[in-house]
Amino acid sequence: RLAAQQRLRGEGVMGDRPQGARLARRGCELGDALACTELATALLFGRGVPQDQAQAAALLEQICALDEQDTEGAACLQAAELASPSGAQPNAHAEALYSRACDKGRFDGCSVIATLHYQEGRYQQAIVVAADLISVQPRHWPSRNARGLSLFDLGRYAEAADDLAVLAELRP
Repeated sequence: RLAAQQRLRGEGVMGDRPQGARLARRGCELGDALACTELATALLFGRGVPQDQAQAAALLEQICALDEQDTEGAACLQAAELASPSGAQPNAHAEALYSRACDKGRFDGCSVIATLHYQEGRYQQAIVVAADLISVQPRHWPSRNARGLSLFDLGRYAEAADDLAVLAELRP
């Protein structure tokens, strides 16, 4: 995996994307999830291999399905972004991938889920996910927005006021 990264990125050695992609493929075949992520990225952007978004997405989803924590949900997040049309509401498949990214500790995956819960009227779930995010990043405006508006829509105005006040400060 490290040799693949060096060759693909030209870090510390002469860059050789085709060689880097071959090394990433071999590492992936040997079961290294991070090497598989490198290979998926190479496929996604056509670095050293012909660009193949469908193969990259399939590989990212396979990595995401692993229970290993060493990829830290990056593959899940990337797969979710590929499964969700740009600018469109994530479909059920993309939502499941964002949830998996969140479960693996990807803050940005959790943010998408909190916002999605709010937009779909799942206010209690939005409050729970947003609260976890706010505990880590108190000034994260999408989380404040999802929780504050969810509380407001549930008629819990006094609780919503704190989030909405912070939100007004963050996003006047």
